[in-house]
Amino acid sequence: MQNETLPRRARVLGKISPLIFEQETLWVSGTGYQHEIADQDDFTDHHLVKLIDWLTLNCVPLWVSAGCPGVDSGEPDEVRAAEWLRGTELMDALLRQMTLRNIA
Repeated sequence: MQNETLPRRARVLGKISPLIFEQETLWVSGTGYQHEIADQDDFTDHHLVKLIDWLTLNCVPLWVSAGCPGVDSGEPDEVRAAEWLRGTELMDALLRQMTLRNIA
C-alpha cells in the first residue's frame, strides 16, 4: 500500500520519531516546524491542550510506532500505552506547562 492511500492519521503517526518523546523542549509539527513548548507565543495554550488531547487519544498507535518495550508481547494495551505516554519526558513537559500556565 502506498503512503498516499493510507489514512492521514496513519501517515502522521508514521512520521513521528520516537526520539521526540525523549526530550522536553520541542514539538515538531507535521510540517516540520519546531515549536518551543515553553514559548507561549510560539506554542499557544490552545495548541498545548490540543496536542495533549491528540497524544492521549493516539497513545496506543504512538506506543506501537515508537517500538516501546512490551509492544511485541501481544496486542497493544491501552493502559500500558497510557502509562508509557505519561512517563515520557515530552508529556511531562507538556503537563508541566499546563500547570505553569494555569490551564485547567
